[in-house]
Amino acid sequence: MLNKVQYKMGIDVGSTTVKVVVLDNNYQDVYKTYRRHHANIQQTLVEELKVVAEEFSGVIFKIYISGSAGMGIGERVGIPFIQEVVAAVEVVTNAYQDTHTLIDLGGEDAKMVFFGEGRQPDIRMNGSCAGGTGAFIDQMASLMNITVEELGEKALNFDKIYPIASRCGVFAKTDVQNLISRNIPMSDISASILHAVALQSVTTLARGCDIVPKVLCIGGPLTFIPALRNAFQEVLKIKESDFIIPAHGEYFPAMGAAYYSSDDDMVFELPELISKLSEETTANQSDALEPLFNNESEYEEWGKNRKIKQLRYRPLGTDKEIECFLGIDSGSTTSKVVIMDADSNIVHQFYGNNEGNPLKRVMGALRDFFDEANKKGVTVKILSSAATGYGEDLMKSALGLDFGIVETIAHMTGAQYVDPEVSFVLDIGGQDMKSIFIDNGTISNIELNEACSSGCGSFLQNFASNLGMELGEFSRSACLAKYPSDLGSRCTVFMNSKVKQSLRENAGNDDIAAGLAYSVVKNCLFKVLKISNLQMLGDHIVVQGGTFRNDAVYRALEMLSGKTVSSTDHPELMGALGAALYAQRLYNKGIHIGSFKGQDSLFDVSSIDTKELTCKGCTNLCSVLRFRFNNGNISYAGNKCGKVFYNKSAEKVKGYNAFDRKNEILFDHPVNPDNIVRGKTIGIPRVLNMFENYPFWHTLLSECGFNVSLSPESTFPLYQKGVGGVMSDNICFPAKLVHGHILSLIEQKVDRIFYPIVPKEEKEFGGSSNSFNCPVVSGYPDVIRSSIDPDVRHGVPFDQPVITFSNDKVLYKGCYSYLSGFGVSKAVFENAFSKAQIAREDLKKELYNYQKEILDHAIETGEMLFVVAGRPYHADPLIHQKVGQILADLGVTVLTDDVFRKPESAGFGKLNIISQWSYPNRVVQAAMEVAKLPHNIQLVQLNSFGCGPDSFFMDETSEILKASGKNITVLRIDEIASPGSIRLRLRSLVESLKAIKITDKPSGNTQYRGYSVPYKIAKDANKTILIPWLADFLNPFAPALGELLGVKVANLPKSNKLSADLGLMYGNNEVCYPSTLVLGDIISTLQSGVYDVKDVVVAITQTGGQCRATNYIAQIKSGLTNAGFNDIPVIALTSGDTFQNDESEFKLDWKKLAKIAVPLVLYGDGLQQMHSAITIREKKEGASKELFGFYIERGIDAVRANSPKQLMRLLEQAVADFNDVPIEDKNYSKVGLIGEIFVKYNNYAQANITEWLRSKNVEVSTPPLLDFLLQFFVNNKVNEANGLSSSTVLSKVLTPLIWNYVNRKIRKSEKILSKFKFYEASESIYSKAEAASEVLDLSNQFGEGWLIPGEIAHYARKGVDKVVCIQPFGCIANHIVAKGVEKRIKEIYPNMSILYLDIDGGMAEVNLQNRLHFMI
Repeated sequence: MLNKVQYKMGIDVGSTTVKVVVLDNNYQDVYKTYRRHHANIQQTLVEELKVVAEEFSGVIFKIYISGSAGMGIGERVGIPFIQEVVAAVEVVTNAYQDTHTLIDLGGEDAKMVFFGEGRQPDIRMNGSCAGGTGAFIDQMASLMNITVEELGEKALNFDKIYPIASRCGVFAKTDVQNLISRNIPMSDISASILHAVALQSVTTLARGCDIVPKVLCIGGPLTFIPALRNAFQEVLKIKESDFIIPAHGEYFPAMGAAYYSSDDDMVFELPELISKLSEETTANQSDALEPLFNNESEYEEWGKNRKIKQLRYRPLGTDKEIECFLGIDSGSTTSKVVIMDADSNIVHQFYGNNEGNPLKRVMGALRDFFDEANKKGVTVKILSSAATGYGEDLMKSALGLDFGIVETIAHMTGAQYVDPEVSFVLDIGGQDMKSIFIDNGTISNIELNEACSSGCGSFLQNFASNLGMELGEFSRSACLAKYPSDLGSRCTVFMNSKVKQSLRENAGNDDIAAGLAYSVVKNCLFKVLKISNLQMLGDHIVVQGGTFRNDAVYRALEMLSGKTVSSTDHPELMGALGAALYAQRLYNKGIHIGSFKGQDSLFDVSSIDTKELTCKGCTNLCSVLRFRFNNGNISYAGNKCGKVFYNKSAEKVKGYNAFDRKNEILFDHPVNPDNIVRGKTIGIPRVLNMFENYPFWHTLLSECGFNVSLSPESTFPLYQKGVGGVMSDNICFPAKLVHGHILSLIEQKVDRIFYPIVPKEEKEFGGSSNSFNCPVVSGYPDVIRSSIDPDVRHGVPFDQPVITFSNDKVLYKGCYSYLSGFGVSKAVFENAFSKAQIAREDLKKELYNYQKEILDHAIETGEMLFVVAGRPYHADPLIHQKVGQILADLGVTVLTDDVFRKPESAGFGKLNIISQWSYPNRVVQAAMEVAKLPHNIQLVQLNSFGCGPDSFFMDETSEILKASGKNITVLRIDEIASPGSIRLRLRSLVESLKAIKITDKPSGNTQYRGYSVPYKIAKDANKTILIPWLADFLNPFAPALGELLGVKVANLPKSNKLSADLGLMYGNNEVCYPSTLVLGDIISTLQSGVYDVKDVVVAITQTGGQCRATNYIAQIKSGLTNAGFNDIPVIALTSGDTFQNDESEFKLDWKKLAKIAVPLVLYGDGLQQMHSAITIREKKEGASKELFGFYIERGIDAVRANSPKQLMRLLEQAVADFNDVPIEDKNYSKVGLIGEIFVKYNNYAQANITEWLRSKNVEVSTPPLLDFLLQFFVNNKVNEANGLSSSTVLSKVLTPLIWNYVNRKIRKSEKILSKFKFYEASESIYSKAEAASEVLDLSNQFGEGWLIPGEIAHYARKGVDKVVCIQPFGCIANHIVAKGVEKRIKEIYPNMSILYLDIDGGMAEVNLQNRLHFMI
């Protein structure tokens, strides 16, 4: 190889394409190629390398590989890997030095890099959602039936941008469909899609960083679609000349990989490499699911015997005169038409893709029918007609049809045709799922996918085309797959990365296809419909919707539900068939309008007169399209509600909407003209808890002589104004809105902004446990201070005093200490304060009284009334998406949950959930009250997408109502306005409630009771207490500690894949990942038979603050019930009050551990620290682990003997032994690993990140557990100062004594550890708190609280400049204390690289490791 020519090659294998670049010795590119691989990665790469080998025969290559799918290939054949962003940065630093911001959009990854003088580039990647990336644009183009190139060209000539959900491809489809069904020009839709992508990228990636020109755009989409660059230019408000568009932006990572050089350089002969790559490798089959069929003959046998009802046909032309019924189902992706004769025989059917124009397709289908009838000399008379589905209004107006019916009724009618005794209908359409539970022929419950359409038909369609297969072939190969891949049940985008992972493990396309079929059904049953007990489905299951034409999905449903399933030979036609049958049924009852004139009703679609109007009915300013059809009918589309523009076919009986009145009462307060003096205007943002406390603040500040200025009502442009400052992409929409409100106050030129931190509201209901605000509500002022920093950046002082409403004395003190700073005298303040308190009381009374009368009236008259429950800030018209108005338009009376805010409430004690948060408690209260009322009073719950507390509360609110025969309708709301789907759900609900005979229903006498198995000393004292496994340096001591306390304690086994699956199956899918794992650990242990279930008690620790961890116990109780364990006591382990209902007999005498507790934690922390330092350096693999295990065992004996002295002696010996382990003499880079306690210490929960980093020669340092416990001392002081807790004389004496005792123990262990050769001194918790207080207020005590910034500061001071912060996906605490204040942390520690990783069971390792490469 010595005298051969050597070139440099970079390979970039991304999620959708393969790129290869070859550079000669002068760094000139002599060859490059770009090709889509359609998931056939290995073969594509081999083909490309063969071309290179031919072109440069005899040349050897230094190769680096990059890209999300490149990592697996590199590992397998030994090519060194370089992270793709690092590779792209390599090109920027070599060739484009004047770049300040790099934007790279790939197939599924979006990245942004900020360059600054003398600083490490700051790299951001999209979390885990692929909304707003190349793959998303591909999906949208295929939906519109045009190519990506055409989409780009059309977008250049647009007139108007419409809002589209780019957060998720699935919802975007809904929005795009909606625009298509409204006949919006293609050019506008195309531009709106690209605008949505730009907005999404900026929201998720900028996170408060300013995007400074010049901006370098790379990656396929930005290179090939000029209109997308225009969209970015518009969103970023920069000039065209500020962009740098390199000639070949799509090759950047491959180019960078070729440029790159390091100690890992390796040289390859291509022919050898090609043969290595061509070797067949076997897939990893350990995690495979059960095959759908064992062999082909079993598949064929099943095909012959399944319950399929053949639809009845009668060929057109058999009779020369026919009377028919017409049914049209205008769906989200396809249109279906059924025409049947009087005997229900189908004479004509149509099923086809909408191709972006549903009306045109339906007209075409009808025209074909009439043409054929004329040709065959048949006279057709259409007696009655009905339309259903997405385009129902459009079809009904345009064709003059007789009836429009809601989809659910159409599908039920169709299902009863298949099986008259049907008990459960599952309809999976292009992008929605409906399940209808039927009881005695009437609908008893409807579930629709509220937000996510993973697992819908279009999702399979996309995958089949990605794998380059036809759907039929896809379905057959899935049925015959031997080792179906387990792809989880997350959303489409995550599945893409799971599919990449499977391909990396060499699964075949057939295994992936089978895995997808399983995922669709799992996702549908467990995630969307949240069915944990399959008996609920009954025995007559009917499936419909085009998705069930796929045998694999059909079979997966049978296998997972254990039931036989029936359908027709045309499941996709059931909506249209149902509509035709419905029209026939009404006709036979003598109801016929006959407005459809058959062939005469058809016209040329291009002749529709379309006009755009703007509705000025409210601040939404909806753009409404008016269609005038040839038949004189008018149809409106695009309006969120029907207040001003409504389709005449809907006769109007308006209901009352209490939301309008609520907003008036809250915000209509007079301004005192005498207060408008310079320097006296205080701005208050109209956000979050101001929807509760504004009247109080307005009165208090006005009476003290200030002029109060409120930010304007929320609008979409106001939201967009602040979107670049949003720090956490999966935080709730109400929080994202805050940024826009603060910016608009700055624009109003107020003198200062007042936005207090409010940890607690007033405690309302007697039986509730607490009245905390959720972390997002109380902590958001700190996020604003970090992200926008009104004071420093805009010169507007930003006041965020800590105020609490839970105690009047403390409220008085907090308000006075703030206002006295402005020279307000005590006398003026006292007068103002008493008036403000009156205003607060009046608000409650007023909201209660006027609604109480309406409620009493409805109970008397039996008219339909809906209580819409949620958070106070859901009254914001932009947030609640006109739900009140839509219901009122449907003729229903709408009240808010304030109607049940009366002081006495006894029900909370009987529930599983711990009523710790003030606002969610109101929803639970509303559910308990509605459950007692007659059947005409129903509950609708508003839930912000990503809301933390709701994930623990929602299941039980639904159980409370089910106990009295009612259902809860949960509406998911976020920034994406989808009035179409919300109206569809509410209309289905109202129509089906009308269809249910209200008299048949019990009026709630049965009361719901939670899981109640109290711990009784007499029967439970000798049982084994099972506790979850947290950390390897802690749990082994638990049984010995139990012995000291006089109880029998056993550890549950460590979490594994089975725990994750069981936790998702029996628990709510949106709770924190640790809660899911712990529940799974408990259930898998109980099911394993290792313990006698009559002989165990389950225990879980409990924090009792604002974090969701307090409610893990509730999740365990409902999970145990779902899994069929009803008699195991569940207890909370805590040193303070347990917030649980009736565990009064379970008491532990913690004093027995007083001597050993602190030394034991120090001992565990010490072993952990030494093991971390040695394990990466040891010469003999496993030496450090063995020592660690040995000293854990010895420590157990010392605990049994209750001997701190013995522990410290052992620690001394351990130091000597760890010092003696033979180690490599090398330098290792170091990373701090911080974050949520469970994922930080538990190997499975953190997806083995620590082990992976060590395998790459990175030393991982984790903070000591003791710090987590010592926060108590700091928090105590802070809470006393803020009035959240008060100290007794005893605690005043004891606390300093305990602190001194702990400190003595720490000094003793530090002295021993200082002899360890890699010793690092610990830092006092008070100095960490001091560093944290520069970043945020120390009242942020939820989750890890202020400790996270404190730990980052600690690492920065030690010279460790890389930190990985891991948290469970959607962890509400970390929205605030980690990601939320990132900008402020970066300002104080500019050299710190922080990588935030969200972890849950659906995360593919490929994605995690790809991001972790930044840290190496």
